[in-house]
Amino acid sequence: MNFNIIGDMLQETLFLAKKQACHLNRHILAVTRLLIQAPDFIQLLEKNIEHSTINLWLGKDDYSLIGLGIAHELIAKGENRFAVLSEAWKELISDAVVTGNEGVIAMGGFRFDTDSCHSELWNNFPDAVLIIPSIMICSRSNGTSDLIISNMITSQSNIENRLKEIEEFWHKINAKKEYKHSQSIKHFTIKEDSNLKAQWSNLVHHALEDINQQKLKKVVIARQLHLKADQPISLSHVIHKLRSNNPKACVFAFDRQNSYFVGATPEHYFLRGQVSFKQWRLQERHQEEIVLKKI
Repeated sequence: MNFNIIGDMLQETLFLAKKQACHLNRHILAVTRLLIQAPDFIQLLEKNIEHSTINLWLGKDDYSLIGLGIAHELIAKGENRFAVLSEAWKELISDAVVTGNEGVIAMGGFRFDTDSCHSELWNNFPDAVLIIPSIMICSRSNGTSDLIISNMITSQSNIENRLKEIEEFWHKINAKKEYKHSQSIKHFTIKEDSNLKAQWSNLVHHALEDINQQKLKKVVIARQLHLKADQPISLSHVIHKLRSNNPKACVFAFDRQNSYFVGATPEHYFLRGQVSFKQWRLQERHQEEIVLKKI
């Protein structure tokens, strides 16, 4: 899409946000939404992964999202992380200036257990975080898609300079680049202690027994494996494999400082607008449990 089509609406939103920021004397979130033709999400990811923060959610039956850059993020720690983020979110969107249909969308995640120890692999991932991307595309199952451009504006913001920055970022992420489908990894080795593997199997067995005896309703268990491949592992190829092997699941890739948390989940938690959650639960062998394995 030509940026000139976006420019006028975006400029109006930014000026309104600055007016609001001057009146309230605080940062104001400015969001511009308009309908576009959806791009190929995987190609967009592949083209921009080296120079932009990218977050991806590929839904099964409703929404798919891709976010590039970070306009603003909310972070919380500890036991009260849900309440802290909830209040911060309400405050953020209470005075937000939104042009276009619907409202603000955030992407993020929460740690299950903040008290448990975690490995250095998770150092870049806080207990709770919600990210509002600088540019997001929301693609719906009915074929329509929204371009969502977000900015934090203050009373001192230079709107003309901000418009130039957004236009430069827009051209950068949409620059024509040769797209090559990643090749499958043919050889890899898995490093796993045999004793730990046996402990894992026993843990799963006991968890299922406890569910059958109604001692538990739901349990989340995980183990860590180390894989070494004969070539660099392509994120887009991993996502493609996850979608192929888990056709009923939602696939996600969450970026924190060049570390990616990637997976496929049968549970779907989706936040949009004020506070609206949808949840789907996987039923397996007539059990009510969900066992998520992190590999």
